[in-house]
Amino acid sequence: MGKKRSLSFGPVSTENIDPRIDTWPVNFQDLEGELAGTQNFTHEYIEGLQDALKGFHPIEYLLFGQNGNKTHTQFTSREFEYLVALCENLKELTSALATSWNHNNSNSYASTWINAGSGNTIYATRLSAYEEMVNAMAGICSEVAEGKMNEPFVLQDPSLEESPFAFNSITDFTNNIRGVENVYLASFNDDGTGLEDLVRQHNLSLDSTIKSKIQQAIASLQNITVPFGQAIVQQPVQVQNAIDAIESLESTISQELLPFVQLNGDL
Repeated sequence: MGKKRSLSFGPVSTENIDPRIDTWPVNFQDLEGELAGTQNFTHEYIEGLQDALKGFHPIEYLLFGQNGNKTHTQFTSREFEYLVALCENLKELTSALATSWNHNNSNSYASTWINAGSGNTIYATRLSAYEEMVNAMAGICSEVAEGKMNEPFVLQDPSLEESPFAFNSITDFTNNIRGVENVYLASFNDDGTGLEDLVRQHNLSLDSTIKSKIQQAIASLQNITVPFGQAIVQQPVQVQNAIDAIESLESTISQELLPFVQLNGDL
């Protein structure tokens, strides 16, 4: 059960971290079964749970409740124990992910990435690293537009929403697109050398198009002014416009940026 982000790259994929922290929708029946049980929520027990019972979304459910209006007085001791155990597990996995990208560690994935094409076993060429990056950018655009947004929209089913309990789905979708932007610009926390620099050397028009479509996608999401589960009914035009804008970005990445990289990525 559950939907997992497609075409991610790096340790979140190679170490199978993504499904353990970001599987949705929440498995209500089994989650309530855990709460009704007596098993101690040890580290080992949480590790052994199915993916839909741990990570961001069960934490969100426990914090906010099914209708998003839970208060602290409504927590049972069992819920609190489960919540603490899930948060500890999430912290462990996300810390491991951050450490694996630490460029100060010569054995880190960051070093493997930086040295693509220099004899490492994961990326035999710089092109292979670029291709994985671009495919991941296109993949998350496709998942946001077609899975996270279009499926609940077409079916008019709010239960398929990714983050319904905290009413946070639009923020999540926006951050997915900002992730695409960060990868393209290599600009998370500081300004590095990334795809943008390669594209600008050879095709200023494509660079401008990509940046413009990223901003259009983000702006279209911000035009949705109610929680996504409500917007699929109350603001169908805004939802469709956002889907269209993200799909347009995905098309540019897949049909223009990828061929560009395949032509220039080993220069």
